[in-house]
Amino acid sequence: MRTVALVHSPFLGPGSLLPLADELTARGHHVVVPDLRAGLRAARCHDGVADRFAEQTPDAPLLIAGHSGAGPLLPHLAARRPGSRLLYVDAGLPTPGRSWRDTVPTGIHDTLADRATDDGTELLLQPWHTWFDPSPLDSDALRWAVLPDEPRVPVRFLHEPRPHADEPPGAYLRLSAPYDAAAEEAATRGMPVRRLDADHLAPTRSPARVASAVETLARELG
Repeated sequence: MRTVALVHSPFLGPGSLLPLADELTARGHHVVVPDLRAGLRAARCHDGVADRFAEQTPDAPLLIAGHSGAGPLLPHLAARRPGSRLLYVDAGLPTPGRSWRDTVPTGIHDTLADRATDDGTELLLQPWHTWFDPSPLDSDALRWAVLPDEPRVPVRFLHEPRPHADEPPGAYLRLSAPYDAAAEEAATRGMPVRRLDADHLAPTRSPARVASAVETLARELG
């Protein structure tokens, strides 16, 4: 299998994918987990994330596997690594020219923006796990993996249009019911799709199951 670049959601840190990285590494694969958080504070968030990705990944075609909110960023990242393949892991699909705000109900955006606080430089969202009641971090293992590097994301990230970029061949791994529609859309686009009866944080909670599905889809992508 190609080197796997596991791309964390902008709203989570790389720690959320380290259990999956460890499992894939134990199976003999070369895996990198770039830390993209600092890129979100760049003048243009998407370009900042792509710059950090390029700095921390091999200069070769990759399997770029993006979890959750990383999905719409993947073509922009792949432009830095021509010949790569994409894997959307319980993730949104690309919406070039549209922002995060454009793709969610207005009430969700307004609630998050109203709770933002200023760190002296700009408005920052509250940490992702606080958006939900009850918290999705329902075990010590999840809290240990996610909390130490969970970022505060600038509100302006929600408003920045996603870049236009060629979309390389990709596949879709559905882990939870809220991503059924994205999986169906991926199938209509001709992508290989695999569905697990798991949960959104399965890369942390159930890395062996997710790793097996990643291997299967990677073989289909070639």
